[in-house]
Amino acid sequence: MDNLAVSTEKWLQDSSSALAIVNVPRQKPLGRSTLKTIESFLLSQEDVTDASVWERCGAVYAHVSVYESSLWDEASLKLKCLKSLGIQMTPSAIYMVIDGTRGNEPCRLAA
Repeated sequence: MDNLAVSTEKWLQDSSSALAIVNVPRQKPLGRSTLKTIESFLLSQEDVTDASVWERCGAVYAHVSVYESSLWDEASLKLKCLKSLGIQMTPSAIYMVIDGTRGNEPCRLAA
């Protein structure tokens, strides 16, 4: 592994630095097929039940539904996108929604 790859990997390990740069607006629109690629990637993650991705004013946004028992949160999904898809295909914001339970999991009731 060359020095650039090693330093990039080290930089990605610091999730706060890596995720902060994702919020920089893109210079040109990504296009419909790229947005579908991001959406497909999100849908392929365990516990994700639905996802939609859109672009507005140079930023990419995602709406992701997950099972109630899921361990995913916005930061961990953004970091997964950053590591797997690259900075240009990482959403600036991911809006998370709980999609109920699966199988025999008990529902958590609000007090």
